[in-house]
Amino acid sequence: MRFLAIAQAEMRILARNRWLFMATLIMVLFALALTFAGSAPTGTLGVDMLTVSVTSMITLSVYLAPLLALMMSFDAVAGDAERGSLGLLLSYPAGRGEILLGKFAAHLAALTIAMTVGFGSAGAIAAYM
Repeated sequence: MRFLAIAQAEMRILARNRWLFMATLIMVLFALALTFAGSAPTGTLGVDMLTVSVTSMITLSVYLAPLLALMMSFDAVAGDAERGSLGLLLSYPAGRGEILLGKFAAHLAALTIAMTVGFGSAGAIAAYM
């Protein structure tokens, strides 16, 4: 369970660097833009706004999710080496696999939070309208 401690520390680093906030903001903005832009063709076709929004969100997630993942985790290991904290991290009793698993779990959780908030806000507005 040492990887959970590494994941917690990595989440604190993500929050302090504001990567999680920026990824969430980007996701919300793109999701809302697609929701409002996608509501235009719903007129006489009988397609509801929620269906159009979900289809647009699936397309958005194919392109934006990998981009957000790269944006948030580009310096997960290289940044530690550059800051000099990788040597300290490797001196802990956790193995390299546990360190990578902890970093992966933290960045996966951060991406999940960003996508859930983004899709949730768009879904809530689409269902409300």
